[in-house]
Amino acid sequence: MSVARLCVCQVAHPGSECLSSSRMEPPHVWRWWSGESIDQESWISHLAHAAFWIFALLGWEKTHPEHDDRPRTVAERKAELEIDEAFARIAEETCRERKA
Repeated sequence: MSVARLCVCQVAHPGSECLSSSRMEPPHVWRWWSGESIDQESWISHLAHAAFWIFALLGWEKTHPEHDDRPRTVAERKAELEIDEAFARIAEETCRERKA
């Protein structure tokens, strides 16, 4: 029921304080783990907050991939560098051919 209350809050007040990303700090799971079951501001279970964010992220990952601002993986950065280097080589070769 608490997760549903969080969803209703987001629908009624998109971007509202009750669902701002700042509410994830410190993480609700850690607060729950330290013995605090209920969030003192919303009076909703910390686990419900955590569950909501997991489901929201699952949905947003599929519906709004363009807003994914997670740090990139090492493999992705390496692939981007390799692509950049390949384009640089092609550009250099093209310039040399035009000068010749």
